[in-house]
Amino acid sequence: MNQNAKTTPMMDQYRRIRRELPENTILFFRLGDFYEMFMEDANEAARILDITLTKRQDIPMCGVPYHAAEGYLAQLIAAGKKVAICEQVEDPAAAKGIVKREITRVVTPGTVLDETSLDRTKNNYLASLVRENGRFGLAMLDLSTGAFWIEESTSAGALSGNLARYAPQECIVAESAANDTEILAVMGRTLKTIGEDWTFESASAEDVLLRHFKVHSLKGFGCENSPLGLRAAGAVLYYVNTGLRRNLAHVRRIQVKNPDDYLLLDETTIMNLELIAPLNPARQGPKSTLLSVLDTTVQRWARGCCATGLSARCATFLLSMRGSTPLKHLRQTAHCWPKCANCSAGCAIWNGLCRGSVPAAATRATCVLSVNRSINSRSSKNC
Repeated sequence: MNQNAKTTPMMDQYRRIRRELPENTILFFRLGDFYEMFMEDANEAARILDITLTKRQDIPMCGVPYHAAEGYLAQLIAAGKKVAICEQVEDPAAAKGIVKREITRVVTPGTVLDETSLDRTKNNYLASLVRENGRFGLAMLDLSTGAFWIEESTSAGALSGNLARYAPQECIVAESAANDTEILAVMGRTLKTIGEDWTFESASAEDVLLRHFKVHSLKGFGCENSPLGLRAAGAVLYYVNTGLRRNLAHVRRIQVKNPDDYLLLDETTIMNLELIAPLNPARQGPKSTLLSVLDTTVQRWARGCCATGLSARCATFLLSMRGSTPLKHLRQTAHCWPKCANCSAGCAIWNGLCRGSVPAAATRATCVLSVNRSINSRSSKNC
């Protein structure tokens, strides 16, 4: 950029707002009916969005119509970018001098809310990770559904498997741990976001959680024995609420997941059993999976519960089923399925598969369809 180019009050305003943003963030700067991008942001956005790049006073610039912004946002997010939305917060006709502008929200891969950009078959998780003395704390937040849970583990391999299974779009780590080789190994290819160290401290994280849930103690959530998980949870809430300026009123509880309570399935088993996706999508199509047979839900969060439940069976629920035939138990417990987010609808089917009682996909589908017909009039249709 030509440093001798004449500056304007609007460009001074743009530069001031742009300096407040972290790296890898593109600023959508509202100008009338367009969101404009300038300088490095314009070069990057024009390349990703395949839109025209122009120059004014040697300053690169490009823009997109504000009424079609969501589609362009989706493309930038898919490319791993973060986008800050800067709006005009006063009436241009009544403004004295330059129109006042402020960042109203920041969209990141882990905080997308647009239904057209989200995959209905899975949650859109934002993760937060802490490590101390060989132990890990993990927090997972789905902003689109309000799902929020934590877990702790001493096994880096098990935690890495969980991250691969839940596939968070983004993971927040403390600045001091940004180059921690063990954390990086657990994260794999997940997009890394750096958070301030103090937000991961116990006192700060607990204060954020207490204020958010408007309680005096977290004991009612059963998470008092998960200090590392709580540190990760507090950091992710602070990041979303303060850093990204997002409303978290719909996040009303936090759950604790104990890895020992689940019979976790590896990716090969999930693939070969065609639980979530068919072995040959081109020939079989999505309706050949067990999930497609079980899924009578309407809302995306409920479908996500079903998919998650099929890939990580609740071990205590499986133990309680010993001695009963799969089909009989399916009929007896069908009314419970919509009420149990952890067990979901696949527990009984998976138990039958383990025992060899439902060996073939066709038999499996027939059994489940008979149960689905019996519960169609119940609350599963309202999930």
